[in-house]
Amino acid sequence: MPSVNIVVDHSLNRDDAKERIKKLFDKLKEDFQDKISDVHEIWNETHSDFSFKIMGLVMKGRLSVSNSDVRLNGQIPFTALPFKGLIENTIRKEAVKLLTE
Repeated sequence: MPSVNIVVDHSLNRDDAKERIKKLFDKLKEDFQDKISDVHEIWNETHSDFSFKIMGLVMKGRLSVSNSDVRLNGQIPFTALPFKGLIENTIRKEAVKLLTE
C-alpha cells in the first residue's frame, strides 16, 4: 500500500502539542463529514494508532508527538493514490492550524 508521511514542526512542549493534535481527527470529521467516517484512535504516551475511512477507503497509521514535531505515518489503499496529495495537504494544513493557534 502507498504510504503517507507528514511532519509538522512545532515550538510547544510535547504535552501541549499532544493535547492540541488530539483534536486533529475531530476537526477533519467536522470539516469533511461527508467524506470521513469510522475514526478510531488509541493513544499511548506519545503516539496514537489510528484508522479511518475517507470516501469509503480505509487509511491507517500512527501519529507521533515529539518535543519538536508531530509525525503522521500511514498507509492508504492503491485506489486512493490519485488523492494522496490532497489527503496529505489537508491533514498537514489542519495540523499546522492546531499547533500554531
